[in-house]
Amino acid sequence: MSYLLDFVKSFDENELKQFRKLDLIGKEELLRDEYANHASKKDFSETNLVSKYKLTQSHFDKINSVVLDKTIAQFYDDDYNKAFSSILMKGLTDLMLHEQKIIERRILKTVNGSEKTKFYKAAFENLRSMFHPKYNSKLTHEYGKKYLNSLGKKRTLTDESYVAMLSLYGDIISEKFAGNEAIYFSQAEAVLKKWEKKILATKNSSAHFYYYFVFATCHKHLAETGKEMLPAYHLALKAIEQNSSGVEEKFKGITLCEIGFGNIESNNFKTAQEFYERGLNEYPDTVGKSHYHGGNYFCVCLINKDYEKAQRAFEKYLLPRIQPGTNRSVLFDMYMMGSLLNLHRKNYDEAFRYLN
Repeated sequence: MSYLLDFVKSFDENELKQFRKLDLIGKEELLRDEYANHASKKDFSETNLVSKYKLTQSHFDKINSVVLDKTIAQFYDDDYNKAFSSILMKGLTDLMLHEQKIIERRILKTVNGSEKTKFYKAAFENLRSMFHPKYNSKLTHEYGKKYLNSLGKKRTLTDESYVAMLSLYGDIISEKFAGNEAIYFSQAEAVLKKWEKKILATKNSSAHFYYYFVFATCHKHLAETGKEMLPAYHLALKAIEQNSSGVEEKFKGITLCEIGFGNIESNNFKTAQEFYERGLNEYPDTVGKSHYHGGNYFCVCLINKDYEKAQRAFEKYLLPRIQPGTNRSVLFDMYMMGSLLNLHRKNYDEAFRYLN
């Protein structure tokens, strides 16, 4: 199966409309129409297209690649972060890595330093966001270094803290899901200790944020008790509120939601709901699109018997994830929560429908 076929199969209705409007001619247009009209069918065969249009395999592969490149350019323009994150959210990890290689080759031919920096930051940000087992620690650290090198003399402690701490963040999440919490905890602590004095000895609030955010993440995912998690998230929030100039806004939303999670762990469910509402409502275009935080908020609303808000949370954050292209384990979670909501609301037929 080609990258193009994988990509087309992931399209929603609006993306399919955009795909149909691509400015193509000749065999590119003919192949585009084949994918647009038939890719979703179970018996669709790319091999048949080679013979149907009397192409060699290499010519077909070239056309296929051109259509893919033009489609990605049409969808995302030069917004590398949007392209990588959107493709990653579709579960198309191999396609994202492929596009990074293709774009990097093109970028290296230009002398535009700012464009290289923009690309390497987007590549690093999405590599460190990948989950186990797809996460690649070596590649994440490699692109973090490339990003810092692209900054040249403009490189600051904030930049260094961002790369060091978020590289560690990616490693922590990956090791946790690999079941290596006990083994990796001391290694993560050693990295944090190495950076603690360098970061906290300064008045750089942005660097402080990255340190406390990842310190909290370490204790959330690797420590036995997690008792240091919530205080550290509060310190991270304090740092970002003092000066957020070197930190993307989405991190404040994430931190607010993580404080919500910490309060769930402490059985402070009303406080948890308040922090989740702040994070999700103030940052609807970033953390507000996360079914993870939206799902936690939904559960807190149920616990607090706030069924109206639970209903709205389900419809906004969870229901849109119930579609054919969604990962089966995520679908299971969505169906389970739909059943729980309707059980609480005494809509038993609807609860059974989700359960079934």
